[in-house]
Amino acid sequence: LPLRVMGGQERVDYARWEEEFDGTSTGHDGNNYAVPLYQVEILNATQNDPMFLSIAAMLPNGVSPDANGTIAFFEPCHVRYRRERVSGTFGHVELFMSPTSAGKSRVFLWNTIRRPPPAAPSGEKQSLKSRLASLSPLSAIKKRAIAILMNPASARSHTISHLIFDGDGIFLHKQGNRMQSSGQTFRQYSTPTSSDVLLNSYRRYLDAAAKLSIERSGSNSAAESVSFIGSAYRDDMPRSVMLDRYESHTKHCSVCSAELARCEKRKGFYETAEVSFAGAGGASAVALLISLASNAVPRSIVRAAAVGTVASVLGSFGVSKRKRSAEKKIQSFLFEDYVHAEKE
Repeated sequence: LPLRVMGGQERVDYARWEEEFDGTSTGHDGNNYAVPLYQVEILNATQNDPMFLSIAAMLPNGVSPDANGTIAFFEPCHVRYRRERVSGTFGHVELFMSPTSAGKSRVFLWNTIRRPPPAAPSGEKQSLKSRLASLSPLSAIKKRAIAILMNPASARSHTISHLIFDGDGIFLHKQGNRMQSSGQTFRQYSTPTSSDVLLNSYRRYLDAAAKLSIERSGSNSAAESVSFIGSAYRDDMPRSVMLDRYESHTKHCSVCSAELARCEKRKGFYETAEVSFAGAGGASAVALLISLASNAVPRSIVRAAAVGTVASVLGSFGVSKRKRSAEKKIQSFLFEDYVHAEKE
């Protein structure tokens, strides 16, 4: 991304959007807004921001020509992506990162979208067309779909986070191990583009914070994880451990633990139903063969046996398909391998 570093006063002025909210905590100079330590603006965001490009590909009028975006870092561990897709509609990606040991970090992530309701000009009534548009079923469905996709209390949003971090995790782990084994730090990176400016600023801050922490309180795992001290990266770590989801997230997450339990319960139900359909299908098939072998059996019984056999086969197929779907979802809470070549 082509980025421009924002100056000190520019960051203060930009942060004032928070003043419209009724916060109880205070930030810069006692005001209800927080000024980031570093902040950059995405240049020509409409043409360069991948999020805007993907939205524009789906919705021709979904991104305005003057759409803008910034990336900010708030000490000690908060990163915020703030995008204005169309005038007055703001989307946030909020990240809080907490290093736990060398090569490992706990990350809290959520997304928010805020679109203030359009206000009618003073003394004027809202037009009938705009009122009907806001009440249309399509508008309600769209709002509901966005709420479901962005809901941080849904297992779906947590799974999306796994997909993002899995690809980054392998690369960063291997890269960190190679750098550590050769005694290198972030200062040895070749960083020729503007997109590295914010990253380097963040790394310098982490480096200074880690050294200060060690000087004052001695060595600790969080400081070691950002200062390349020790040898805990373990390049031989198996992928099942590196990409583990259960120990690193699911068992500590009430949302994913509950969804995992529901999936396992559904799987047990499907297994029971599968056995039942298999038994019913076998009995129907035997009855059908006996009916066909005997000319004395009424045609109605033959038809009933045939229908029972077909229904059992179709039911068994449907239940098996649902069981496989449940097993796949269960696996998504435990472990999924990541092969970059297989990703679209």
